[in-house]
Amino acid sequence: MKKKIAAAMALLMTLTMTSCSKKTGNTRTSQRNNAAAASSRSGETTGDVKDPDLFGDPDMESKTEKGLMTSKNAKNPVLKEMRSCYTVVDWRMYSELVTGSEFTVEPLIRDERDMDAPGNLTMYVFAYNEDYAWNTEDAYAKISGTACRVLNGNGYNTDHVYWIQGRLSDKIPSGKYTLVFVTPDKQVDSMMDIDLVRPDEAKQEPLEVDKPVIYLYPEETMNVNVSLELKGELACTYPKYDPMSGWNVIASPDGRLHNLSDGRNYDYLFWEARTTENLAQFEKAACVAGEDTAKFLEEYLTAAGLNDSEIDDFISFWLPKMESNPYNLISFPNQDYEDMAKLNVVPKPDTEIRVFMVFRALDEKMEIAPEQALPMPQGVTRTGFTVVEWGGTEA
Repeated sequence: MKKKIAAAMALLMTLTMTSCSKKTGNTRTSQRNNAAAASSRSGETTGDVKDPDLFGDPDMESKTEKGLMTSKNAKNPVLKEMRSCYTVVDWRMYSELVTGSEFTVEPLIRDERDMDAPGNLTMYVFAYNEDYAWNTEDAYAKISGTACRVLNGNGYNTDHVYWIQGRLSDKIPSGKYTLVFVTPDKQVDSMMDIDLVRPDEAKQEPLEVDKPVIYLYPEETMNVNVSLELKGELACTYPKYDPMSGWNVIASPDGRLHNLSDGRNYDYLFWEARTTENLAQFEKAACVAGEDTAKFLEEYLTAAGLNDSEIDDFISFWLPKMESNPYNLISFPNQDYEDMAKLNVVPKPDTEIRVFMVFRALDEKMEIAPEQALPMPQGVTRTGFTVVEWGGTEA
């Protein structure tokens, strides 16, 4: 039943892209519990105007590229810049804050405060006013954030941030607001003006379509033309893709490709793209422990019809991004991928295999209902002129 996985997906939506070092003494699960937004305001002004108890007094000269401003009242400022501020809705990422949605804010801690920064910081969401003075009772949201170390793919400490996550009420009207960051001693450290939008106004961040590669195996050496019809835009190609004519190669039965435009030989045709199509869907999915990922991919890709060399290329590219995760939620929305990127090959191949993986790193195991379990592909027999393509993305 889709309700069961939908509930699990709602729980998963609170998983962030960051991890905390042991120094904080908090797990990401406990941080999620501490980051509940107190969004009870309806957007209507009621009662008497209250005297402000928070004063921003922003230093406009300190305004960073992303809009963070230090308060003149901050004796020893903690924050230096906004690392990220985004909303995730139905697995799609938006660089704006959206009403009625989960959001994540990650302000960076100054280098000089790396060792003595407060363990927690409070973020308020206020309607914008040019005086930068507010009463805390008028906040649309109040969220506690915990100091964390943002880990890169190799597991090394990188940026030191506050991880702040919550949900904005769908009753908050769209408009201009200010995020106000307050230290435990109730002093305004920094602030940032933002635009809050409704879901239908939000601008989706493009999804990266990573390393699709195309192999060609004709029965005899022949000229082959390969072109793409994308719902998106190409980000990188190798060899260089001609927008008018695509790739023109001499393909050999062993898979070797001689590119006519530069005279070089290649093992495959490489491309990457950006799209706003929703490929990050997990209607059919598998939850796989990080340490079991290689074995799972070997089994799936073998069933899909890839040979050992192609599987080696696939796994050597994706495994470093997946093996160290506690779990990976994995899906292969191949039909959605084919709809997003139509592949034209002339002459027409006898066998065409296209595989596209979407995965999401998880801290905890997700139970998948049997009817939502990712099925293994049906056996594919490679006959005649064969074309194989694989790619993927991290949701």
